Amino acid sequence: ARRLYTKNRRLQGSVTRFERFQGCPFSHFAQYGLRLKERRIYQFQALDRGNLLHDVLRAFGEELKAAGRSWREVTAEEAAAICARLVKELAPRLQNEILLSSAQYKDFLQRLQVTAQSSIRRMIAMDMVSRFHPAVFERSFGHGPGAIPPLTYELAGDCRLEIMGTIDRIDLAENGQYFLIIDYKTGNAYINLLEVYYGLRLQLLTYLLAARNLLARSEAEPMLPAGMLYCFLKHPMISVNHRPDAKEARERLEKELTMPGWVLADEAVIQAVDSSGVFIPITFKKDGELDKR
Repeated sequence: ARRLYTKNRRLQGSVTRFERFQGCPFSHFAQYGLRLKERRIYQFQALDRGNLLHDVLRAFGEELKAAGRSWREVTAEEAAAICARLVKELAPRLQNEILLSSAQYKDFLQRLQVTAQSSIRRMIAMDMVSRFHPAVFERSFGHGPGAIPPLTYELAGDCRLEIMGTIDRIDLAENGQYFLIIDYKTGNAYINLLEVYYGLRLQLLTYLLAARNLLARSEAEPMLPAGMLYCFLKHPMISVNHRPDAKEARERLEKELTMPGWVLADEAVIQAVDSSGVFIPITFKKDGELDKR
């Protein structure tokens, strides 16, 4: 195993790699030992969709940050215009302009733009009810230009494990005491303690550790993690057996887009993350206590 997987006594990889090993050692062997890959086909794939939406959200956040603006300042019309421009700039970079190669792909690109615009509108709405605000976008650790060092752990046999990755977004609290991890997902995502324990869902926790290291290098005072959340970049379909009115349809969509993850069991922190109770699946009882259901 050392000869197969390590180089200079270093075992390097993303957290996804090590989750794969925990889930299926043979799959890990096939991909990282034998280095088997699927044959590349000239077609737009789910990975390309995710990359484009991630790039649009990153570029949107970096543009606002460079201009010294907050997300809550952006009107719906301005956000739609910025998003349309970014999609137009970024789409040609995917697979030799595949999204511009046919009328079918151009129509798909329009639908992707709608998804990006609705996702940005939702993030703007969350920024209006949160005391956490986007501060860091697509920050790499362990690889790429400007990356911070990887997460490093000593192994037996004088070997070392180096975990690399990219954090989609880090939000900082207005009071400067906490940070929040946001990970964008175009598909379904969830986190539970059992899968974390068995090493099957380590991504958010890994990003939290890397963000802590990053902020320790840039912030004067240590910051505590307030939580880690998945943020869906999709336009979900809802199934009903009747024709819902606008209010019911909106509530059902909001439920589908609720951000799963973990936050501190602290009322003040929860209220700071989402004072509306719309974006994270946490509620309070009538007496103000945390509802643990």
